[in-house]
Amino acid sequence: FRNGKPEKFEGYCTDIWFEEALKFIESNKDGPFFCYLAPNAPHGPFHVPQKYIDMYADNSDIVNPNFYGMITNIDENLGLLRNKLTEWHIEENTLLIFLTDNGTSSGVRLDKSGFPEKGFNAGMRGKKGSAYEGGHRVPLFVHWPEGGINRAGDVDYITSYTDVLPTILDLCDIDHQPILPF
Repeated sequence: FRNGKPEKFEGYCTDIWFEEALKFIESNKDGPFFCYLAPNAPHGPFHVPQKYIDMYADNSDIVNPNFYGMITNIDENLGLLRNKLTEWHIEENTLLIFLTDNGTSSGVRLDKSGFPEKGFNAGMRGKKGSAYEGGHRVPLFVHWPEGGINRAGDVDYITSYTDVLPTILDLCDIDHQPILPF
């Protein structure tokens, strides 16, 4: 849907969403813009172009080659987006946030105790839907050199997606009066 009207596209959905986001950013790069891009990958039904499946198909340590292929496609698209921000000379003053919504869903097979026996989950117990760290601990990368976010670091305390909007508003020095307390 674009402005409430359905449109048809040819191609892989994640590629299309990134292509459209890049068009939007390019056309708005000279002024403030907000682009929220939420691909559905890597979620079922695990459709991805064959070249991404082939990258993992012969690896006996991989539980679901399609799942890993979807992640690789996201990585490539995010790299393209970062390269375009650099090409357009806006990477230093663009707040770029990447995060996911839960731990792995299909990248690991667990034993009876919830520990990985095959696949990858950063050594964490559990996966999506689990109360263990492997189910809820997620990556969150923030990049904004002109805003003072210019080095890697780990957050050792519990945060939530509900912290993102108020944090963005504070970082951008936007006055806001929440309807509900944060």
